[in-house]
Amino acid sequence: MIVEQAFIALPELLLGNTYSVQDYEAGIIGVLSLAILQELNGRNAVHPIRHLHAERRYRVGSHRRADLCVNLRRLLISNTNLAHYGWRHENWIEAKFYRNKTTVQRHATNKSAYQGQLISDLIRLTCLVPLTLGKRDSSGRYFLHVYDDEPRYYLAYKDRPWVRSLHTAGRQDLVIDTLAAESQTAKAKFGEALVGLIIQATVTNFVNFPITTEGGDRHYWCVLSRFDAFSVRHDGRSFFIHLNRVTGEGNPGEYAAIAAMVGEHLGFVKKSEEQR
Repeated sequence: MIVEQAFIALPELLLGNTYSVQDYEAGIIGVLSLAILQELNGRNAVHPIRHLHAERRYRVGSHRRADLCVNLRRLLISNTNLAHYGWRHENWIEAKFYRNKTTVQRHATNKSAYQGQLISDLIRLTCLVPLTLGKRDSSGRYFLHVYDDEPRYYLAYKDRPWVRSLHTAGRQDLVIDTLAAESQTAKAKFGEALVGLIIQATVTNFVNFPITTEGGDRHYWCVLSRFDAFSVRHDGRSFFIHLNRVTGEGNPGEYAAIAAMVGEHLGFVKKSEEQR
């Protein structure tokens, strides 16, 4: 819940007087980190910065990293009742910042690449976050996506209802089952070997869009998507997390097999670049 509360402060930190204007994805993550630190300070957390870990590896020995991980276990304030509202001990965050289109043509000319990047992050959050089967899941999974124009100008909605659902406030059910139909440009971003993945998810979207868009002013369309439950299937294998945090897999070893396959074939960033 601390991540959600920090998200509300994003427009202030992005656009407030004397604050630095952000033009890059790393800046968006930095601003969110500052907002989370403010929330931790408000709770008198001891050494609040120790709760944040940027570029956290998903697993020991893996070159795959999350943009930000927030560990709230040491706050010692969570309980089962709070978990019903989305509180989790360890929270993994991926972020995307879509920006700098031409002002002449509002629709981005590289929607396929943006689509592939989006899919790559959704695969990361569902398949790479560590999961202990047989126990109630204690990890939060968040996708922060920020746009400097309406999201529909950056991402393709046609024949992809799940994309529109990611920009709709409240609880949404997504089905991503047509990755094979994506363009070659998009497949290159998330990895063509993963086109057989089928992801069904229940997400809660927190949306902060501008009320008006005066010409010449700077605007940000901000969305935080929290994954509350999901299932992943590939080549007859499957695993899942239910809304009550119960975890499971189709047959023993199937979760590990899917995670290993994704870790090996996920595209978007070359291994040599992630290892830097």
